[in-house]
Amino acid sequence: MGPLVGALLIYRLIYYVLPLLVAGALLGRNEIRRQIPATIAAFDRLVEVTGEVVPTLAGILVVLAGIVLLASGATPMSPARAAVIGSIFPLAVIEASHFLGGMVGSALICLAPALQRRLNAAYWLVHVLLAAGIVCSLAKGLDYEEAIILSLIAFLMVPYRNEFYRRTSLLDEPFTFGWTIAIVCILGAAFWLMLFAYKHVEYDDALWFQFAFDADAPRSLRAMLAAMLGVAILGAMHLLHPPRRSSAAATEQEINRASEIARIQSRAEAMLVLMGDKHLLFSASGKSFLMYGRHGSSWISLFDPVGPAEERAELIWSFREMCDRERGRPAFYQIHPDSLPLYVDVGLTLTRLGEEACVPLVDFALEQPRNSKLRQSFNRAIRDGLSYCVLAKSEVPAFMEPLARTSNGWMAAKNVREKGFSLGAFVPAYVSHFDVATVLKDGEIVAFATLLVTDSGGEASLDLMRHQPDAPSSTMEFLIVATLLELKARGFESFSLGMAPLSGLEQRRLAPLRHRLGALVYEHGEQFYDFRGVRQFKEKFHPIWQPRYLASPGGVEPLIVLADAAALIGGGSLVGVVRK
Repeated sequence: MGPLVGALLIYRLIYYVLPLLVAGALLGRNEIRRQIPATIAAFDRLVEVTGEVVPTLAGILVVLAGIVLLASGATPMSPARAAVIGSIFPLAVIEASHFLGGMVGSALICLAPALQRRLNAAYWLVHVLLAAGIVCSLAKGLDYEEAIILSLIAFLMVPYRNEFYRRTSLLDEPFTFGWTIAIVCILGAAFWLMLFAYKHVEYDDALWFQFAFDADAPRSLRAMLAAMLGVAILGAMHLLHPPRRSSAAATEQEINRASEIARIQSRAEAMLVLMGDKHLLFSASGKSFLMYGRHGSSWISLFDPVGPAEERAELIWSFREMCDRERGRPAFYQIHPDSLPLYVDVGLTLTRLGEEACVPLVDFALEQPRNSKLRQSFNRAIRDGLSYCVLAKSEVPAFMEPLARTSNGWMAAKNVREKGFSLGAFVPAYVSHFDVATVLKDGEIVAFATLLVTDSGGEASLDLMRHQPDAPSSTMEFLIVATLLELKARGFESFSLGMAPLSGLEQRRLAPLRHRLGALVYEHGEQFYDFRGVRQFKEKFHPIWQPRYLASPGGVEPLIVLADAAALIGGGSLVGVVRK
């Protein structure tokens, strides 16, 4: 009977239970395989959502790892574990592990700020140090609890590898005052913990040279020395490391490449790239570029990207990401309203700078009733003996001496120096790139202006405008009116008279504070700059006023950017930038 029951049981197992188990396993495997893509996608989404806080959290955890190592080095080993470790490793390994554990702990604490700033090198070095800390923890006292903590920290950082993307030298990373105080406090607390743990041991110089399995106090003393040496060495390396060099301005080849792009689009302001005082960033296709300057921590792009409209968004993102990698403060200066959503999309705040005066040339005529004052001034200038002539750029080098004399006379009378960035300077190589509108009196040049034009025939503008101190008072108005008529005859659509700073800002109670401050300066800042006078002069030509903006991080950052932009315009200094 027994064999029969056994046979029936085996039969049931083979023909019923086994197929059920196999079918269940296959079904489970198929379900798991089906769920793997969704699980991976969900995990990737979780990593993406939490990635923003990971660098800060990783910095905190790495500080915790350093504290754990320092605390372990400052306290005695468990007697039971000391007996086991003594039977496995020689004394030299235990002593070296304690000493190195102290250095690793202090190094982890010092690397936390760099990790918080998303440095690529910090990420890899922290993992190396965590691995070294695990080895030291196990080798100096079988401290598997510490090893588990360090392993978990290293493991948690692995999925977020892409969050640490900035490629720069660790020694370029400054220690802020807060981090310096934190490091000093942590080391001080570890030192106090060592003193408390060994308060029964009287200090003696001989302790430094005592090496034995049961000599915990000397070992902890040397571990604290190692930790402080690690911080001191890193601090010395920071002090002795040469400052990072700023990137060079654009090369002649890059400027020529950018000028070819600028000539075939409509905005004349892009021709300022020929000044050669700005850095350039090209799009992946090479059909677009933006020009930017650097002052302090501010990276300021001048105007919108130049090139096809469909490439602007990607170029703005590229500049934003480049600033992020280099720890720069991104900003876009004097941008147009039609591109504002692109800057909002990259997380920047908009600040109104003022208004640009644009004269539609198609409708401009002195015969119009609204231009009667311009017509009278124009005719009076002709009666005063003024005449107008445009020098083609091929003719400009031959007239460079009288142009330079006029420019020098204007600068001496105004007591100003050459500017840059958003303004041109009288540099012969730069002036020679453009046609020059001149005003003559008795056959001599008494005023001139460089014409910024492009091949598209869309917009034109004036850049350098200089006149002799003794020129008639109507000279510059005559120059502008004659230029408007000249460019209209050439078929240009509009003419930019440039920006009236702080114009159009509101003082309403609910307006942003920086706008209200700007409006206040516009109304009462005559001792610094004649803001109202600039707008009133340009208003004579009946322009269409278009707002211009600054895109930058929020808070107080716009004020810092504006100060840095003013320094760039002033040639690297705020002195003399704002004058009446």
